[in-house]
Amino acid sequence: MSEIGKRIVVVGAGITGLSAAAAARDLGMSVTVIDDARPSRATYAAAGMLAPYSEAIVGDGELGAQMVEALSLWDSWRRGLQVPDELFEFVPTKFVPATFGDRQEIARWARDAGLELVESAQGLQGPLEALTEPRELVRHVREQLLDLGVVFVDGVVSRVTETDDSVVVARDGAESISGDLGLIATGASSVVADDSLLIRPVRGSLVVLDGPARNEPQVARVLRHGRPLYVIWRRSGEIVIGATSVETSLNVAEAGEVQVMLSDAIETFPELRQLPFREVRTGLRPTATSNTLNSRVSAHGRYLQLAGHYRHGILMAPLSSRRVREFLA
Repeated sequence: MSEIGKRIVVVGAGITGLSAAAAARDLGMSVTVIDDARPSRATYAAAGMLAPYSEAIVGDGELGAQMVEALSLWDSWRRGLQVPDELFEFVPTKFVPATFGDRQEIARWARDAGLELVESAQGLQGPLEALTEPRELVRHVREQLLDLGVVFVDGVVSRVTETDDSVVVARDGAESISGDLGLIATGASSVVADDSLLIRPVRGSLVVLDGPARNEPQVARVLRHGRPLYVIWRRSGEIVIGATSVETSLNVAEAGEVQVMLSDAIETFPELRQLPFREVRTGLRPTATSNTLNSRVSAHGRYLQLAGHYRHGILMAPLSSRRVREFLA
């Protein structure tokens, strides 16, 4: 069978699964995406910061050069999917310490990461990074894939198996779907028989407020008595406050973590106090043992499992796409 005629089954329709489907369809392959609409999907609770430098500064730089490369590729990746300009904006990050000790800590993190921050009275100015809106991004990419002939099928996947010449995806209460090759992007959930790619769930929770529309987005990274958080002001008026990191598979926000986030955000930016509360979002981040991006080809070479994105699945979409292309080549 020619490469063009191959049937690809993608399991998962978060940003990583959609990136995988787009790469396969761009190679001319027939693509079916199985989407179980899991509420624990990390994309659902993503803030959309494309921020390799800031993540390194706050001590989450394990992905290092991969994150920087991903940001350099992001604009061309989204243009290939006709993602509109308003879903990719360059935004400087402001670091806001609550105390002198917090300020010294941020400066130390920056030095350790090899990055320079610009001192100001209000805080410390970080490098220029980018921002997207994950829900709108996923909606747009999905619509583009539908227009390109990608088939979306609902279902809860219970198992993925392979033979020498095919991959079979079993669905609870429905007929199995088979293909020539599979792309597994189930995040923190595992549906494969041989789970040698060890992934642990790390719950992230964030709070969303409704504010007034604004001309420009803004991103602030706060360190308050050693507790980090971020606040994002979107053009639409949506304000995102996040995010927690809790090692658990329980995808429910706890009252205490929400209280701390809101308290620290309001103490730093008192104007947030009077704004309407919209919702709390939670998701389980797929985290590898080393906190690094990882992938695994199955024993018979019939499927590729993409995982280990941790908090960076949105940023890493171009690299996920490239890894899929390498697998399918």
